[in-house]
Amino acid sequence: MSSVLQIKNVTKRFGAATAVDSLSLDVGAGEFLAIMGSSGSGKSTLLRMIAGLEQPSEGDILLNDVSTRGLAAHERDTPMVWQSLALFPFLNVLENVEFGLKMRGVAPAERRKRAMTWLERLEIERFAKRAITELSGGQRQRVALARSLVTEPPVLLLDEPLSALDAHLTMRMQSVLSGLQRELGITFVYVTHSHSEAFSMSDRVVIMSEGRIQQIGTPRDLYLRPVSRFVAEFLGANNIFSGEVREDHQGEKVLTTEDGPIRLPERAYSRALGERIELVVSSDRLVLTDGEAPNRLSGRLIGEEFIGAGVNLFLETGSGREIIIQVPQRELNDLSLTPGRSLTVGWLPDDGHVIESDDRFRHVS
Repeated sequence: MSSVLQIKNVTKRFGAATAVDSLSLDVGAGEFLAIMGSSGSGKSTLLRMIAGLEQPSEGDILLNDVSTRGLAAHERDTPMVWQSLALFPFLNVLENVEFGLKMRGVAPAERRKRAMTWLERLEIERFAKRAITELSGGQRQRVALARSLVTEPPVLLLDEPLSALDAHLTMRMQSVLSGLQRELGITFVYVTHSHSEAFSMSDRVVIMSEGRIQQIGTPRDLYLRPVSRFVAEFLGANNIFSGEVREDHQGEKVLTTEDGPIRLPERAYSRALGERIELVVSSDRLVLTDGEAPNRLSGRLIGEEFIGAGVNLFLETGSGREIIIQVPQRELNDLSLTPGRSLTVGWLPDDGHVIESDDRFRHVS
């Protein structure tokens, strides 16, 4: 896959603060790339530099192999869909969508034809003459998309565009965005706080912290193989066990913990005896058990979290550590889940994933 966007050793400073730190990234033509990170991670600053709203302090950003250094936002073909949408309240729907074409000098008849085509594509053509203030949140979202896509840019930037919508509209718009991106083959660079948005729509996900990329990969790769404790904790719903590698009486390698030994996956057998490591086990890999599982831990129930089709159960072990297990709703019907009840969870050794035991971020570009 050829690169349409290349970010080369880009640093952005605001006074003494470094918002983006020596970051490099290639984005493929037609790729849907999601960028995630907590507030202050640098993700929005990176998007603003791609858009031309900020200039890098160091490094360069190339669009189709051409440097964008010094180019203003209106000189780039990288429109942005804002969290606030930034629609013009003094223009009606059709005029909002036509605006970019008008600035490019497209003749009135042609720009109206192209704008109406996009309104039809997004199923809002009946609102063409309506004022922006008369639209619902979802309808405004579609107008903002139409306005950005009517020029058919090679790259579309999206800054948390669904954050103001309710859950039902968010799911609907995820489907609309995914379908449009696949149909058009336009590169999407999408900044979001939402794990579900990033993981359901994107080809690759970038996780940022302190202005750097901590991991980049497919949603499946990040979910199954986080490279560091930071990434594992950021993704949430992971259980992290720390300890030293030992050998049990059967010659199998185990991780010693305060709650007892945990059998390691065979792919971790290359780890040296005495080495300190951390083992990640996702909450959906744990099951409630009667004690027959290869790995098992017991704890008392301290909390529940309803998540629709399932429930997250929070247990406290004898050592005081917290374990989270995701249980399908149907499995809870026969259980009496009273606070303080003792439960045992189990999992297969190969459902664990070993990461480094220290807290240093592993930078991946």
